[in-house]
Amino acid sequence: MTPLERPSWADDPRLAICGFETRHALGPEAVSNVVQEHGTEVHLVATAAPPQAGDGLWTTTPELPIAIRVADCVPILLWDPVAGAVAAVHAGWRGTAANIVAAAFAAAPASVVPSRVFAAIGPCISVERFEVGPEVVEGLRGAGLSDEQLRLRTGPSGKPHVDLRSANRALLRRAGVPDDRIEDVGGCTMSDERYESYRRDGPRSRRQRGIIALAGV
Repeated sequence: MTPLERPSWADDPRLAICGFETRHALGPEAVSNVVQEHGTEVHLVATAAPPQAGDGLWTTTPELPIAIRVADCVPILLWDPVAGAVAAVHAGWRGTAANIVAAAFAAAPASVVPSRVFAAIGPCISVERFEVGPEVVEGLRGAGLSDEQLRLRTGPSGKPHVDLRSANRALLRRAGVPDDRIEDVGGCTMSDERYESYRRDGPRSRRQRGIIALAGV
């Protein structure tokens, strides 16, 4: 199996696996929501039985890989090494506008402390390629995100561009995750054909996963 794209802390022996797939690097089977809804439903799972719908998962069960699927949206992996808890979160623009990061921490085990959490933001569409309509800008502003945090700019066509990676970093900081524990991994899904991209390939695009699991005790 080709190694996944991984944050620097993925080598910690307390983790069995942590990283992001590309087209040529596939992770193991993992629990994921049957349907992702671009919402804020986050589940705590203890077995391999998948929840029907949602956009995030936590587990404290060793050797139980959990995953979310993306093809331009932002995949986020979380780990509290003291609590022994990991999460995988799917943040499209709607989920970002609804602050799925805050929802994820609200659904976390009580032992999770945000200031201890390591976060990895995986491959997603870049600000240079993410052209949006005004409703997206207003939706993200409605989450309390500033134009600076959105890295809002006007693209060549005259339409706005926003940065979902920067927006979710801001939401992670707001939730209490220290900036030096938030790591960017991977590049632009639309520009780099190593990644799946719905914007680039349309309905024929597939999905890549962010996967994380605790090591066995």
